[in-house]
Amino acid sequence: MWHENTVFSSIMFILENFYYLSGIALFLIGIKQITLSKKQSKTKHEREAVTLSIKQSEIFAREISNLAVQIDKVLIDAKIDLSKVIESLPKESKSPFSIPKTICYKTLNEIQKKKKLDEYLELANRLEAFSTYFVTGVAHSETAYKTLGRLYCHYIVLISPVLTSLKSNQNSFLHINELYNLWKNKLEAEKATEAFILASSKDKQHFDTLGTQ
Repeated sequence: MWHENTVFSSIMFILENFYYLSGIALFLIGIKQITLSKKQSKTKHEREAVTLSIKQSEIFAREISNLAVQIDKVLIDAKIDLSKVIESLPKESKSPFSIPKTICYKTLNEIQKKKKLDEYLELANRLEAFSTYFVTGVAHSETAYKTLGRLYCHYIVLISPVLTSLKSNQNSFLHINELYNLWKNKLEAEKATEAFILASSKDKQHFDTLGTQ
């Protein structure tokens, strides 16, 4: 137990330092874009927001996804299913910011053993930088959501041990928290609508069948 606590403390030290050093740089890039865009007219801003959304989506597909695939493989090999972990939580705690500490330790330990901790932390910070554009309105959220909504939410689940481990810092991953909740709720609403339409279609077929008997 002493060894596990020591290892976990070491990992947490790396997490916090990496987050502050790389996160600040990425966030400043987002803030620079925000400042420039707010000076534009509304029409031009909307056009630029869509363009920037497309650009960020391309970066997401090319660079962020490459990091996520590496982490996904580590978790699959280790038989760690973070989606199931989150689904098993009480409704009020069903969040990638609230997974059990034991799961955080297990996941971070596996990532470290595979020498992927740098990639894992970079993935978390890149997702925070990506989220900043859409939460602030600099990039058009709906444009990106249509193609990336489901995948984005999956990637946030992948980094849930980082989010949970650093949530005591109130300034950590605020934009991820907001965009994830927005897109996750949209996905769930769409799923509920699809289920309703399917159920209605089955009911109609049932009554149509009864009518021909």
